Amino acid sequence: MKVEYTENYGGIVVCDFCNADGDILDDEGEFANKGGMIMGSHAICGRCCKKNNYVLTDGSLNLEKFKDEPVDDIVVFDQEMGFGVNVREWRLKVYDTTDAISQFITFDDNDEMFDYMNKNKGKK
Repeated sequence: MKVEYTENYGGIVVCDFCNADGDILDDEGEFANKGGMIMGSHAICGRCCKKNNYVLTDGSLNLEKFKDEPVDDIVVFDQEMGFGVNVREWRLKVYDTTDAISQFITFDDNDEMFDYMNKNKGKK
């Protein structure tokens, strides 16, 4: 096995609905996209939350929109903070890190690959 490339993508935040960069600034140097939410494993920016009427103007979850769904895995972010900042703080709180490390690995043959996969099954 040989690690060809390693990259930490933990600093990058994009909306899972529209792919907007979570750290874009407006002309005044403020975050252009504030607020947002986590729904399950999806990070949704403030603009998409407004567009889909997920969050009310007071910053609370629109429970009417989710009346037929469980809301235990929904986290509404601070509406005054930038979306990227919110997501990274949530990652740190939930996972104790903001890291998201990807490695590209090559193997000499299939047996080596399957041995590696079986040995690491279920590991974070």
